Amino acid sequence: MNSVWVAFALCVGPLADAELSHADVPGEAASGTITVDRSSSLEELRSACRALLRNSAPRQKPDPAEVVPQLVTLYEIAGEAEQLGPAGRRRLQDRLASRLKQIRERLLSDVGRERRGSRQKKIESNVRATSLAAGPATPGAQALIDLIQTTVAPSSWDINGGLGTICYFPRFQALVIRQSQAVHGAIGGALQGLQQP
Repeated sequence: MNSVWVAFALCVGPLADAELSHADVPGEAASGTITVDRSSSLEELRSACRALLRNSAPRQKPDPAEVVPQLVTLYEIAGEAEQLGPAGRRRLQDRLASRLKQIRERLLSDVGRERRGSRQKKIESNVRATSLAAGPATPGAQALIDLIQTTVAPSSWDINGGLGTICYFPRFQALVIRQSQAVHGAIGGALQGLQQP
């Protein structure tokens, strides 16, 4: 059992005595509740597998919290079902594993999309907040901003496609710099060099 299945099994819990009934399979009628376990017939196992694969298809937009435990349970049952034979067990488990991988990839894609959207919203929020509070830079402050952005890690600044920002707040006569720690250190060294006679 590889690490993916161990992770799913940990989420689902012990499966040794697990049973999967047709009522547990999404979209299946609760009538005629036939329990699928390790002693089920070959046709019952195949039928449960077909129904579960059909109802966990991406176009059905299944809830992973519902279908993953069912897929893992059936995967475990199929692995120990003697009536399938070695090739049949492997084939059934491969189909179930493939569906689990599809669900995993979709979840990872969704998480990545959410993170990118969240990061973009944070950047937009920071830009709005900065633009509301910051004022126009005086000629001396603008010259200092330009000097820093052209001499200290130029590619890391927002004007050059990076994430670093510098804003001047005239009310406080202060520069607010959002940048990595290394670049902050380099800016400090550059400013000290400018202050020496």
